[in-house]
Amino acid sequence: MLKLPLVLRLLLVGAVVSVAALPGVAYAQPAGVFEGTGLLEMIPATGVVGDGATQSDLYVLALDANGAPIAGLSLKPAVSAGTVGALTDAGGGLYRLAYTAPKVDAKAAVTLTLKGKIGKEAVQKTWNVNVAPARSHQLTAAANPPRMTLGQDRSATLSFNLAGGDRQALSGVDLVITASTGTIENVTNLGGGQFTALYTAPALNYPHVAMVTVADKRDPSRTFGSLAIPMWGKVDFPVTVAPNALVMIKLGDQQFGPIQSDAQGRARVPILVPPGAQVAELIAIGADKKSTSVPLDLKVPEAKRISLVPTAAALPGDSRVQVPIHAVVVMGDGKPDLAAQVVFTTTGGTITAAKHEGNGVYTSMFTPPTGASAAQATITAALADKPAIQTAAISVNLVSVRPSKVDLTAEPTLLPATAEGFKVYAKVSGPDGVGLGARTITFGAAGARLKGDVKDLRNGDYQAVFTTSGNGPVELTATVASPVTGNPMSRLLLVPSRTRLNNDGVSSSMITVVSVDEFGYPVPNVAVTLKLTSGDGLLPQQATTNSEGLAQVFYTAGRKPGLVGIEAAAGDLVAAGGLAQVPENLALPSVPVAGSRIDAGLVAEWDKALAEVHLDREGMSGGVAAPALTTSVGAARATRAALTSDPATISPGGTVKLLVNLTDEAGQGVAGQKLDFLTSAGTVGTVTDMGGGKYSAAFTVPANASGDIKVSVATQDGTASSFMRVPVGGAEAAWSGASPFTTQPTADPYATQPVVAPPPVAPPPPVVAAPVPPPPVVKPPPAVKPPVTTTTVTKVDTESPWLRVRAGAAVSLYSYDQLPLTQATVLFPNELALSSASYGGHVQGRLFLPMLRQVGLEADFRGTTYSLDPVPLCAALDNECKDAELVSDTVLATRVVGVGRYVFGSGSNSFGVGGHVGWGISDVQTFTVKGGQEIQLTQLNLNSLVLGIEGSADIGNLFFVASFNEHLAGGVAPFNTEASLEAGYAFLPNLYGSVSGEMSLRDIGIENRDGEKVGQISDQYYGATISIGVQL
Repeated sequence: MLKLPLVLRLLLVGAVVSVAALPGVAYAQPAGVFEGTGLLEMIPATGVVGDGATQSDLYVLALDANGAPIAGLSLKPAVSAGTVGALTDAGGGLYRLAYTAPKVDAKAAVTLTLKGKIGKEAVQKTWNVNVAPARSHQLTAAANPPRMTLGQDRSATLSFNLAGGDRQALSGVDLVITASTGTIENVTNLGGGQFTALYTAPALNYPHVAMVTVADKRDPSRTFGSLAIPMWGKVDFPVTVAPNALVMIKLGDQQFGPIQSDAQGRARVPILVPPGAQVAELIAIGADKKSTSVPLDLKVPEAKRISLVPTAAALPGDSRVQVPIHAVVVMGDGKPDLAAQVVFTTTGGTITAAKHEGNGVYTSMFTPPTGASAAQATITAALADKPAIQTAAISVNLVSVRPSKVDLTAEPTLLPATAEGFKVYAKVSGPDGVGLGARTITFGAAGARLKGDVKDLRNGDYQAVFTTSGNGPVELTATVASPVTGNPMSRLLLVPSRTRLNNDGVSSSMITVVSVDEFGYPVPNVAVTLKLTSGDGLLPQQATTNSEGLAQVFYTAGRKPGLVGIEAAAGDLVAAGGLAQVPENLALPSVPVAGSRIDAGLVAEWDKALAEVHLDREGMSGGVAAPALTTSVGAARATRAALTSDPATISPGGTVKLLVNLTDEAGQGVAGQKLDFLTSAGTVGTVTDMGGGKYSAAFTVPANASGDIKVSVATQDGTASSFMRVPVGGAEAAWSGASPFTTQPTADPYATQPVVAPPPVAPPPPVVAAPVPPPPVVKPPPAVKPPVTTTTVTKVDTESPWLRVRAGAAVSLYSYDQLPLTQATVLFPNELALSSASYGGHVQGRLFLPMLRQVGLEADFRGTTYSLDPVPLCAALDNECKDAELVSDTVLATRVVGVGRYVFGSGSNSFGVGGHVGWGISDVQTFTVKGGQEIQLTQLNLNSLVLGIEGSADIGNLFFVASFNEHLAGGVAPFNTEASLEAGYAFLPNLYGSVSGEMSLRDIGIENRDGEKVGQISDQYYGATISIGVQL
C-alpha cells in the first residue's frame, strides 16, 4: 500500500518538472539577470583607423548580476599596441576609453585588457579591437624617358606607385590623371599599387613643361601626386649676320653650328632648347676671321607652370565641410617652385590663403556654400605676379545639402477608436535649420497605408494622408532621399532604430545600413553582408542598399540577456555596432557608437534624418501588434510559402512589390532563407528579408507586357514554394495559399489581440507532492516594431506656385485702320490702313496668397513697336516727303486685375477656373493734319474697367494659363477684347520658361469737342512671346 503513493508521488514530481521545463510562449526569467557576477562587455567598435594619430572612443558596459549599473569601476586598461587612456565613467554602467591605434599597413587585431577588482572579486577581461589602416597612400609618378624632344619623341611610359596605407584597399584604387599638354591613355592596373599609362606628346614645337597630376578618386584630397616632364624644343633657328660668316649658337654648355650664312647674311642653325631657356649667345665669325658675340632672344612663348590636382566628382553644398585644394607649381625648367606666390579664388563659397606643403605643392581649404539645390563653383589658382598667364582652374560640382533632420507630427496625435485615417506632417531641414523643399520622402507604415501622393507644402513642409489598415495603433517611419555625389564609397554606417530591446524572442530593431562617401553622402546599390558577432537573435545575412544608399533589415531578439554584436561588410569596408538585449525592467542608457568619432557623428546625423512616429488608439496602449506569426529562434525549416503582390495588378512597364511569407510546420515564421524566383516575363530585384518569415522584392514587367504573368517562388532547398499570376491591366491577382501576413485568413495581422493566461494546473487528488503554481502569464512585448511595408513617394506639388514673374521678347503683327467720318475734322482726310511686323517686350507677374491660393493679383505690361513709311501719306496730300525716314511708334498696354478662382486637384495635378476684375490703360495714335500740309501723330490714353475669365492647369512641371478679358470704357462701353494662352515648363524648382500667344482687338470711336463722332480707329495685335520666369 505504501508503494502506490510513493510511485504516484514520484510520477507527480516528474510531471511537475516536465511542465516547468516545457517551452512556451512565456519566458521565465531567473532572479539574477546575468550569470556569475554580472556583465562586463566591450561595445563592438567601428572604423578604428591605424594611422598612429587618430583617436577613437572605446566603450565598456558594466552591469551587476541583477542588471544594475556598476559605479566606480576602477579597472586598469592595457592594449597590445597603440595607447589607451584611463576608464571614464559615462553614466548608467558605461565607461569610455580614449584609444589611439598604431600605424598599420594591413588590418590588425589589437587586444584590450581590463584588469582589477569588482568588489572583492578579481577580474580580467580581454577583447579584440579591429584596426584598419588609413585608406590614403603616398603616390609617386615617373616617366620613361624622363624628358622628351618635341617632334622626335612621340610618347612616354608613365608609371605610378602607391605606397603605405591599406595594402588590401589597393585593389580598389581608381586613378584620375590629367596633363597640361598632351594626352594620357591606356591606364593599366598592374596590381600591388602599380599603374602604367601611355603619354602622347602634343603637336607643339616650343619648349615647355608638361605637368601631370594624378589622384585616387576614392581619396583625392590625400592620395595624389604630380610629375613634370621637360619637353625640349628642336628647331632650325633663323638668324641674320654678316654675309658668308660662320654662325654658332651657344646655349648653356652646348654649342650648335657652325653654319655658314648666305650672301644676304641669313642662316638657320639647328638647336635643341630646354624648357625655361629664354636667351642664348649668337656667335659669328666673318670673312675677316673676326668673331662677334651678341645675346640672342630665343622668343620662346611663356608656358603654363601651374596646375590643379583633380578633386572629388562632386562636393556637398554644406558650409560645414572643408576640402583641401592642391596646386602644383614648377619653375620654367620643371623643378618645383618653392617660393611661388599662389592666390586661390572661387566663384562660390570661401577659400583660404595658400600654404606651401613642400615640393612645390600649395594647398588651400575650400568651404562650399550651403545650398538647397545643385550648383557649380569654379576654383582658380594663379601666380600673383602673372595672373593672366600663370593660372589654372577647375569646375567643382556641388550637390544640394543633405537633410539633417526630419520631424514627424501626426494629426491627431491619438487615434479615436473608430478612426479610419489621419494626416502626418513632415518637416525636413538642413544643417542650418532652413527647410528643404522638393525632396523625395519614403514612408514605412505598420497599421496604415499611404493614401495618394505626398504634398509638398513648400519651405521643407510636407503632408501625407494615411488610411488605417486595422483597429490598433500605428507606427510610421520616414526617410528623406539625400543627393548622390557620384564619389566612391568610403564607409558603412549602422543606424539602429533602437539600441536596446527585450530578450523576449519577438522584439525587433530596424537596422538601417547606409553606404556613404567620404563626406557622408549616400552611395547607391552596394551589396552588403551581415552577421552577428555575439547574441542569439536573428539577422538577415544579405542586403543591398537602394538608390538612396539605404538598406533596412530587422534584428529579432533572442532569449539570452547580454550585448548583441552586429557587423556589416562591403568589400574591404566593415561597420560594427551593438544592441543591449535585456529584460524590460532594466534602466540602461542608449548604446553609443564605439570607435571612430567621424563614424559616430555621421550615425548621429543619419539617425536624425530617419524619423519615427507612434500613434496609439483610444483604449489601447503599447506597440503596434505584430503579425499573427511568431519567429522561430532555433534552426527552422520552411514547409509552407505564400506569395502575393502589392498592388494586385501591374501596368505595362510598371513595378509591384512581391511579398512572400515562409512558415514552418508550427505556423511560425522562418527567417534567413534564400529564395529563387521564376517568372514568365519581367525581372525580380534583390530580395529583402524583413524578419519574422516575411520577404519582399520588386518585380518589374516589360513595357509591352499583356495578359497574366506567371510568378513562382521556392526556397533553395525546395521545401516550400508558391505560385501566382499577376494580371497586366485591371484584373484581380490570383494566387495559391493564404495571405502572407496572417495564419488566420480572416484575422487582421495588425489587430491587437487580448492575451489570455492559461488556467492554473490543478493537482490531482488525493496525493499532492507539492503545490503546483500556474504557468506564468504571457505579457505582450513592449513596442515591438514589426517589419514595415515601404512606399517610396516622390515630391508632388499639388498646388500651383503662389508667385510667378516672367519677362520675355515678343514678335507680332500689328494692323491699324483710321477712318474719317466727316470732312470737318483734323483727322487725316483719307482712310489709313497700315500693317507692320512689330517687336517688343512683355512682363507679367501673378501673385496669390500663400495660404489662400484662391485670391490673387495679376499685373501685365506689354510694349509693341511698329514702323510706317510716310511717303504714301504725303502723296495723299499731294505733297512730296523729301528725305523721309521710317516713322516708329510704340503702343503701350498695362493691366492690373484681381483674380478670384476655384482650385481643385486630381492626383498630382491641380486645376483652376476663375474671373478677373481690375483696371487697364493703353494708348493709341491718331493721324491728324495741321495747315493742310503737316502730318501729326497724337497719342490718346485710354483708361478702362477690365472684366475677364481664366483657366489654369499645373501638371507636374508643366503649366498652362488661358485668359479672356474685355475692356470697358467708362466702365460700360466695350472697346478692347483680349485673349491669351501661355504654356510653361519648370526646368528648375524656381525657374521656368514659357511660350505664349496673345491677341488684342480694339475698336475706338473719336469725337470732337461737341460730342460728334468724327472718326473710327481699329487696330489688331497678334503676337507670340518667349519668356523666362521665376516661380515660388
